[in-house]
Amino acid sequence: MFDVLIIGGGMVGTCCAYECATHGLRTALLERQDLASGASGRGGGLLLKGATDLFSPEIVSHLLANQQLLERFLQNSGADVEYVRGGSLYIAFEEDWTFTQNKVHEMCSAGLAAELWDATQLRSALPKLTPKAVGGRFVESDAQLSPPQLTLAFAQAAREAGAEIRTHVAVHGFVRSKHGEITGVQTQNEAISARHLILATNAYTACLWPLLESVITPTRGQALLTAPVPHSFPFACATDYDLQYWRQTRSGQILFGGCRRLEVGNPFGKGTDSMETTPEVQDGLKEALLSLFPQWRSAIRFERSWAGTMGFTPDHKPLIGRLPGHENVLIGAGFSGNGLPLVCITASLLRELIVQASTSLSLSAFDPGRFFSKEG
Repeated sequence: MFDVLIIGGGMVGTCCAYECATHGLRTALLERQDLASGASGRGGGLLLKGATDLFSPEIVSHLLANQQLLERFLQNSGADVEYVRGGSLYIAFEEDWTFTQNKVHEMCSAGLAAELWDATQLRSALPKLTPKAVGGRFVESDAQLSPPQLTLAFAQAAREAGAEIRTHVAVHGFVRSKHGEITGVQTQNEAISARHLILATNAYTACLWPLLESVITPTRGQALLTAPVPHSFPFACATDYDLQYWRQTRSGQILFGGCRRLEVGNPFGKGTDSMETTPEVQDGLKEALLSLFPQWRSAIRFERSWAGTMGFTPDHKPLIGRLPGHENVLIGAGFSGNGLPLVCITASLLRELIVQASTSLSLSAFDPGRFFSKEG
């Protein structure tokens, strides 16, 4: 009998394992493949607290607390996840300049420091940027890192705290008492009992919880990596309402992702669970990068590309908390491409729910019950 059984071995699941184990709970984590084999192993690694689809004034305290928890974990563990607190720069053009100005005002009014840059400041920071860009939004405290390395660091720290982490163990269903209460899970080889379950399954949640099929939609995202170029900027970057994003890795490579709207068969990548890239998106990524930095057009080489499956909700906010009708089943899923700004605070608040039945920060913005009233 475990106190907590976590399903899913990505960033959120392994962070939950770390949180629960370090607070004295007998913890186990099950992952059907390898750790970080889903979106956590394929994400861009940008911690953008002001991301267009995520930010709202009511969650500023969550965003700030998340980064504090993350930095404390990295300091205490000594893990090297290529963490760089170099800020983030949103690049604006004429069509989204008003949006950018309004966003800076909204963020600052909510207590999240952001700066509005004019074209001169933008050129000073990015001399090779296209002259079509008119300004930007800079958030000095934002950061970037390697999501696969962070996932493995959480897992290692969880193991050291006593958590059991089992990979290549698929969950086939739930075990229920004669009264219908979920008491554990059934794997291919055994039934595992637990007092509490956490679904950290993101895009794949509906495979275990069919009632969430219309709530968490698998969504394909694609990215590419260039050959190394001279270090040009320390900050994470985005444009086009954060639908295109990029950063320069420690090795000097440019990781560039987005262009989901270019998918032919599945607009914005929605409704598809596939690790296959598509030519229209890959061509779009290359052209978008070269249009932003035209001086690189004859010099840059593209080394590899990949795709991954994210879990999107209708309002782009994750589900964090108890599933309605099941006091002992919790969820942290549906991060809609913005897992890093909330990964640590999600794990911390779910642990608080288990240990003390209440949370230090409100979960109303992420309440799973906002999409349905009760379980059948």
